[in-house]
Amino acid sequence: MASSEIPSTPELRDSATLAEAVDIVREHYCPFIPVVDGSGKLTAVLDEDDLRLALAGRGRLHHSVSTLARPATSMPATPAAPQVTHALVMAGGRGERLRPLTDDTPKPLLPVGGSPLLLRVLGQLASAGVKQCFLSLHYLGDKVRSAVGDGASVGLDVAYLEETDPLGTAGALGLLPDSLRALDGGRLVVINGDILTNVNLTALFAWHERHGNRATVATHLWEVDVPFGLAHFQDQQLERLEEKPTLRLPVNAGVYVFDCDLLCEVPPGQRFDMVTWLNDLASRGLVGQFPIVEEWHDIGSLEAYHRLQPHALD
Repeated sequence: MASSEIPSTPELRDSATLAEAVDIVREHYCPFIPVVDGSGKLTAVLDEDDLRLALAGRGRLHHSVSTLARPATSMPATPAAPQVTHALVMAGGRGERLRPLTDDTPKPLLPVGGSPLLLRVLGQLASAGVKQCFLSLHYLGDKVRSAVGDGASVGLDVAYLEETDPLGTAGALGLLPDSLRALDGGRLVVINGDILTNVNLTALFAWHERHGNRATVATHLWEVDVPFGLAHFQDQQLERLEEKPTLRLPVNAGVYVFDCDLLCEVPPGQRFDMVTWLNDLASRGLVGQFPIVEEWHDIGSLEAYHRLQPHALD
């Protein structure tokens, strides 16, 4: 879906679950979802912000939409989605933990569900309205160039940024052309080339604008099963024991949106660390989070790669 399109929003029955709402926001740009009763009458509206933030906290997919929807007799106007036409995909990593698969194949070109991971990412960007995409290259960069070419096959104008020496997790931003780094009012989406997700990028762009962020970090809840009883203390006083809990931890999903004028803070041609920079921006109150409630997978190890193959996203 191009980001300028505003298709009609599917309705939710008042008996629906939050999982059904997630199905809608994954496929459609819809800041507001109508909730109707059995006769089809509008009774409430579910705000996408409330949905994403709830599921990033105590909300669960099996919960009813009635826990979040607000009573309403009419639908709020849906604003046009903003245009984000430039992207940077980080595609230069060595993929050490995926050896021997990456001995001769760059990590972003590993096939997932029969298609190279990078081509999936580029196709998603094009579908979200991105026109020009920069690929940062280092390890086996010639193979990436050969696979992607000028980007016409995926509907993008692709240009390449060569890191002769690794520039850290954000140094490639300093290689972007000055015309983009100084683009007044422009925005850039940055995505790691080794993640698999069906996140609605148009929703991400709209969230960035709606919340007035200068930078937005997409996050995803990572569940960690603790194999022991977890002790909760206040100083030396035991408050309670929690038997083998599952912790739900928000992690950096490797997808970002930046206002282009911030890119002037990145020194050209020098090592630059993304986490350090984002922490500095956050200390100035410039960064927001976008909770990914859609699927998200990191292809960071042989185990994760092989486990994902039978269940790759369509």
